[in-house]
Amino acid sequence: MSENSAEEIFRILREEHEKRLEDGDYFTLDHRESALSSLELTAELLPRTRSDVAIWKWVILSTHDALFQAITGALAGHNTLNHLSKKGRQIMLKSWNNDGNHTETEFSKEQVKEISHVAGFAELWDRTKDSDMMHRAPITVTDTEDRRIKDLNSFRGDMLHPDVSVHLFITHGLPEMIDTAATICANLLTTHPSHCIHFKDSQRKRLEKALLVCQNFLKA
Repeated sequence: MSENSAEEIFRILREEHEKRLEDGDYFTLDHRESALSSLELTAELLPRTRSDVAIWKWVILSTHDALFQAITGALAGHNTLNHLSKKGRQIMLKSWNNDGNHTETEFSKEQVKEISHVAGFAELWDRTKDSDMMHRAPITVTDTEDRRIKDLNSFRGDMLHPDVSVHLFITHGLPEMIDTAATICANLLTTHPSHCIHFKDSQRKRLEKALLVCQNFLKA
């Protein structure tokens, strides 16, 4: 792969994206719709855990993804760097001049790979408390809520292993983790400036319905 400037890379990606849309090769979801659809899946799955405890695995995955998407969108906002990995962000910052425009910086193959990656969940979660990273609208959580989200992220990783004791997870506060994550996700979508001005009334109604189902089940 030859080295390319930032402008050239973005032009190629944009043209490829537009071409695929025209050809109908795939569909796209923004962070808001991705978060909402994952939360709706959580609401659909939760009642099924009564008859099949293994469904909790998918509840963990869908809820984790809903929060991940809401956080990523909030961090990105009008700044496409805040959700990148630390290394990728540093690479991109060096390619911008004082006017906030891309320079003719040449990116190596390895650098292109770095700037294409979103930071991991743990790093993104820490950034949500940073006012600058969150466009002056950081989230505020209690120590208990913070611990629940970190535990949910840990459990999500455990879901990749074949032998998992879901019963043990439930007795260690899994329902509370799901409830906390769903609530934070909903708050980000409806109140954070990166989301709320773009959040449609139809999406808001879907969100309220999904959140109500989750809360009623988890607090029953």
